[in-house]
Amino acid sequence: MVLVGASLGGSVAVTAAGEAKPDAVAVLSSSAKEGPSDITTDAPHVTMPALFAFSRADQDDLVVVRSQLKKMPARKKEFLVYDSGHGYTLLHDLMTGEFTGLATRVAKWVKGS
Repeated sequence: MVLVGASLGGSVAVTAAGEAKPDAVAVLSSSAKEGPSDITTDAPHVTMPALFAFSRADQDDLVVVRSQLKKMPARKKEFLVYDSGHGYTLLHDLMTGEFTGLATRVAKWVKGS
């Protein structure tokens, strides 16, 4: 099982990963802190492979989540930054209607876990 979440769902995926113990987690533009989800308390529970993707527009959350990577015991972690998009729109080029390279990467992440 792989947990994938976008925007607020990304925050929920990180929080749920601690209890659900998925094979991997993929997070697209999560909030660093939203409701009961808080990356500063959830980071130590990320023991499984984790992929994080943000756009530069999500700068505040990007900085906080990136700062918590060292607290995640997962041996495999990827942190990717893109010029634009938020959440699921990181996977879909709104101009061309095509899937982005990140969409392919997330699909491979899910299949490989």
